[in-house]
Amino acid sequence: MRREDYISSVGSGRMLDSTQCSTAYRLATHVGMPWSSEPPQDLTWDGSVGRFGGLSSSNVVHEIAHWVVCPRKYRHLREFGLGNFLGSSPQAMEDFTTRWGVSKDSSRADKEEEQVSMLGIQIEFRLGWDWRDTAIDQGWDLREYHFVEAQMRRNRKLYDAGRPRCLLGFPV
Repeated sequence: MRREDYISSVGSGRMLDSTQCSTAYRLATHVGMPWSSEPPQDLTWDGSVGRFGGLSSSNVVHEIAHWVVCPRKYRHLREFGLGNFLGSSPQAMEDFTTRWGVSKDSSRADKEEEQVSMLGIQIEFRLGWDWRDTAIDQGWDLREYHFVEAQMRRNRKLYDAGRPRCLLGFPV
């Protein structure tokens, strides 16, 4: 999945219902991610707090997955150092350069975005949410998704016996 596919999914219109909202906020707290129910002004993650107000459940879980996947030393960067490809924040692009260097090659950032997307979809699946729509919104062909899912589930840093580690101890 490319960042552009995720960005186009942001406006998909699926909003949080009260149960999903509560669950997503509890999950953010569970993984130690600072969050606010205020809507994002310019960035969803400004380097210190996730602003989730008005976002769909899949977008909130996606941001939580960014927090989980991002190495701790880069969590202070806006948009986790992945840049802001909506073009609204030059500072986020500076953070991209800080993390990845001056190279215009974004393949490493794209690979991280794939991990984040896959983890977010796995979290939604485990929470009983509509993960298939999220996978399609984020540019996955569902046949391709199952192959990539098998690869990602082998990642012991993120998964324990096929279950996202960030859900360990979280009541599902």
